[in-house]
Amino acid sequence: MKSVIIATALLASTAAIAQPEIHVTEGFVRHLEYSEPIGSVSVGDAKVADVLPLTDREFLVQSHKIGTTNLLMLSKDKKVLDEIIIVVDRPISGLVRIHNKALINSYTEFSCAENGCQYVGENTVQEPAPLPRGHVQQHFEGIYHQDGGQQAPIAPSPALVEPSQ
Repeated sequence: MKSVIIATALLASTAAIAQPEIHVTEGFVRHLEYSEPIGSVSVGDAKVADVLPLTDREFLVQSHKIGTTNLLMLSKDKKVLDEIIIVVDRPISGLVRIHNKALINSYTEFSCAENGCQYVGENTVQEPAPLPRGHVQQHFEGIYHQDGGQQAPIAPSPALVEPSQ
């Protein structure tokens, strides 16, 4: 019975203490101040973010890549003062899609901010597209070229879809 009461008390105390979460945009720095002197700061994953101390109460959080990590602040006698969750977010200025593929719905995507753009990935659609439910045949009327013995479209054109009989 004692262990149940202790376990319940521990769960209640940990649930009541919510860890603060700060967001830093990828490629940016955020300034943080703490109310009492900090002896040292430890970062869980230095590939996501890092810390630069300024004074014994102030530091900078430098973001490196998109992700989540934690930050432990320790007193001079190595006791944990606080834990903060650091979330490095994608820049919110926008995504740029460059339609540089033969197929209209395929593109290269970049995340851009004032200081430049970062490659995000490629989106390549599969052709022919799957048929709508109930349709069994699809004819492509367009320009074809031979690619290793297979025919492949080089210019998009409307596809004719015939409903099933």
